[in-house]
Amino acid sequence: MKEVFFMRHGLTRENELEIMIGTTNPSLSDRGKAELHAIKDYVVKPDVIFSSDSRRAFETAEILFPNMNVTYIPQLRERDWGVLEGKTLDFTRKSGLLRVEDEEILKQNGIETSSSLRVRANHIMQLISQTQAQKILMISHGGFLNFIMRTMLPENFKREALANANYHKIIFNSDEKIIDVKMNQSWLNKSLS
Repeated sequence: MKEVFFMRHGLTRENELEIMIGTTNPSLSDRGKAELHAIKDYVVKPDVIFSSDSRRAFETAEILFPNMNVTYIPQLRERDWGVLEGKTLDFTRKSGLLRVEDEEILKQNGIETSSSLRVRANHIMQLISQTQAQKILMISHGGFLNFIMRTMLPENFKREALANANYHKIIFNSDEKIIDVKMNQSWLNKSLS
């Protein structure tokens, strides 16, 4: 059995202001750092940690796991939001670009395509499969983690957006089949981690 925790990085100032940040590389906000320090004692003690190499994910890993080895990989970075980068969530929803599937339109707007995200998601799934550990933690970003969940879970499965510093937990059996899923969990609920 293998437990994989897909954690979203801590809160940034841009998250607080509901501004789209993909390739933008801000630090955690003071509130985000304080929230991570508050949950530190409740976070799972993983065998292996993989993290996005973006500043906000890196800082999340440093605060929660100061004495553990963390492998930083670019495949866990957030989606490149192109023309939506730096815009408010309200603006991006009204633009309609978040629902666009046409890869040419996405490319014209500088937004990372689903096929590019799929290549990265497949890399992450291979990494999970090849990692000999029972508890794996992946620190990444809301948009990319939502894409991974859409890729891994059945279409009829209820998906939930992932709050900052929360996690999705997926348990795989020895045949690498999903046997349990917990969505958008808080570390403060110790019984689920």
